[in-house]
Amino acid sequence: MPNRQLVKDDNNVYGYRLLKIGKRAQANDDDNNDGVWPVVAATDQPVKIWDYEYGYIDEVLVMEGARDFEKIPLLNSHGTYDLEDVLGSFFLEEKTDTKMKGNIHVSETEQTIRKKIEEKHITDTSIGYKVFKRVYIDENESGIFGGKEYQGPVLITNEWEPIELSLTAIGADSESKIQGRAKNMPKEKEGDGGDNAIIEERKRVDEIYQLCQKYEVTDNERSAYVEKGMSITEIKADILDKVPEKRMADTKGSDEIRQQETRQQDYSALETLCRNYKIPDEVRENALKKPVSQARADIFAYMERNAPVIISSGRTAGEKLNEAATHAIMVRKGLEAGNREIASDLAGYRMHEIARLYANGSDVKSMVGRAFTTSDFPDVLKTVAHHAMMEGFESASEEWETWCGVGSVSDFKETKGHRTGRRGDLPKVPEGTEYGYGNLGAEHETYFIDTYGEIFVMTRQAIINDDMRIFDLPKAYGETASKTSGAVAIQALTEASKMGDGNDLFCESHKNVSATQTEFTVMLLSKIETAMSEQTDVNGNKLNITPVFVIANKTHKLDIMKVINASFIPSGTADAPNQGYYNPYKDGLLVPVFDARIPKDAIYIAAGKGKTIIVFFLDGMRDPRLEYKKGWDVDGTEMKVSLDVGAKAMDWRGLYKIPISSQ
Repeated sequence: MPNRQLVKDDNNVYGYRLLKIGKRAQANDDDNNDGVWPVVAATDQPVKIWDYEYGYIDEVLVMEGARDFEKIPLLNSHGTYDLEDVLGSFFLEEKTDTKMKGNIHVSETEQTIRKKIEEKHITDTSIGYKVFKRVYIDENESGIFGGKEYQGPVLITNEWEPIELSLTAIGADSESKIQGRAKNMPKEKEGDGGDNAIIEERKRVDEIYQLCQKYEVTDNERSAYVEKGMSITEIKADILDKVPEKRMADTKGSDEIRQQETRQQDYSALETLCRNYKIPDEVRENALKKPVSQARADIFAYMERNAPVIISSGRTAGEKLNEAATHAIMVRKGLEAGNREIASDLAGYRMHEIARLYANGSDVKSMVGRAFTTSDFPDVLKTVAHHAMMEGFESASEEWETWCGVGSVSDFKETKGHRTGRRGDLPKVPEGTEYGYGNLGAEHETYFIDTYGEIFVMTRQAIINDDMRIFDLPKAYGETASKTSGAVAIQALTEASKMGDGNDLFCESHKNVSATQTEFTVMLLSKIETAMSEQTDVNGNKLNITPVFVIANKTHKLDIMKVINASFIPSGTADAPNQGYYNPYKDGLLVPVFDARIPKDAIYIAAGKGKTIIVFFLDGMRDPRLEYKKGWDVDGTEMKVSLDVGAKAMDWRGLYKIPISSQ
């Protein structure tokens, strides 16, 4: 039986499949200004991909397994950074057993893109898709899908969803080409190398565009270079003759040395990138012969075409780079979440060296500034800051969860929570009689949550200076967020808040406050236990509440621990001084909770967790949030730590206050 492994992904796996822009109808060859071209968006032909579990392997997209759609975005090289990446739309026309066909509609605002398609400079498309199910067929085995038999090793993607179609620089499938040629576009000659010649010509045109853009050459001059078939060397020489001498003079002295060092650092970072992601030597060597920006573009283009097509963890090569950079910074900072193995060769990189992987510049200052304008580098900093924040949050010493319940609200409006109206025994139901209806009664408490937070900045200067102390701030904010929840809980206990019946939380009417005391004793605890057990519900049923926690400022710790830890309580007289009785509150009957934020003028007794103070969070999220945006008033990235929390005493009957006066 064939060795097939069903891989169930979690809707986070994405892939790309490259094809050519489809053939136009002959009738449209002379009038292509409508911006519409037919394309074969996908086929069921096996395509070699890189998979992190199986390595280089053929993948088949089963057409009948594609989820239905009418239209998906047309993007620029799978770009999703902003709306400028959207070039138009792809409309599905037909899906057969072997192909997915449709039309791309390039927006009227993209006249340059339209012209490049007409001139055959852009001929390729790449479909981006999300994988839901796939099957692995082992070597020397075979399987039938969509009526076709496939020989292993092969990955069969049999449930997937197209999510976008992109125009790309270089494709991988020569099945479909534009039939009509734009005017002034030289035709292929027999024996000119076919697709290889087209690819070389496309590379030449791309280099011409970059060269002309660098030296501000006009569009007419640039078009002339393309049409004349001049080599890059000839074009560069021609440009140097025309550009003013002051702009083309070689940089001398220290400026030249500094720029050379920067270029070497850029290339060194790219060399590391190639090693980490096993870029073939030929691709690496060809890329590093070019300027840094083009070398980086070529390397990332190769990674997008090969490495990230299908990966079991659902991450693209760019995402893996982000992950390695994140862990490299965390390892250097000493955060527990840092993993040196994931950081790989980036471990030990200084922060501005990591920034160089996302942007290049003539010096460190300009390079770091450009890195902040990308979406990936600030996101790396945000991820590290989030881990630092959570490390601080989880390490904070807070006791409120020991004695408080936790609740959830869906918004910031006032919410009413009922106190149970009947909490005595269930009523007896005589034989043959009907059950009665219970209700929650009219008692309720009103509560709400507030937002607490502050903004801090990851500055450009800190990255340039490799100042790892910038991550101390989010860690401190994490600790503060945890303490904020505790402070809100203590405030609900100690401040004179009103209850749903209009009385203060602690008052004579509630029978939960004693006269002022100067000493905490076993006899006092016994009286409080009796008072709490005799509390009644609205129907007069005794609740038999048992005290569980004693809550106080650390000033009273010694007095409290002496009482609850003593084995015997002295009760002797002068004639019989050694008489005493067993301490009923020993052996953990009462759990002590000490907090310096609790006022020193009182000690509190509380019933079981969840019956007294409830701490509420928005949608139940106890962790603080960390959000970021590009700084406007400062150079860097602004980050905001916030927490949505509130607390309320939901019932006075499980609480008791002992006022304490100084001796």
